[in-house]
Amino acid sequence: MTGLDIRRRGKITAYVDIAAIVLIVVLVVLTVVLVVGMFIWAAVKDGQEDKALQARLGIRRRTRLGR
Repeated sequence: MTGLDIRRRGKITAYVDIAAIVLIVVLVVLTVVLVVGMFIWAAVKDGQEDKALQARLGIRRRTRLGR
C-alpha cells in the first residue's frame, strides 16, 4: 500500500505544480495586458489634449496623412 500512496502523492504534486505555473502565467499575461493598455490609453489621451490645445491656439497642421 505504501507504493500506491507514493504514486498518488506524485500525481497530486504534479497537479499542484501545473496549477501554480498556470496561475503565474495568467498573472503575468494580465499584467502585460494592463500595462500595454495603459500606454495606449495615455497616448490617445495625450493626442486628444494636443488636438484641443492646437484648436484653442488656432494652429492648423497640414500633413499628408490627416488632410
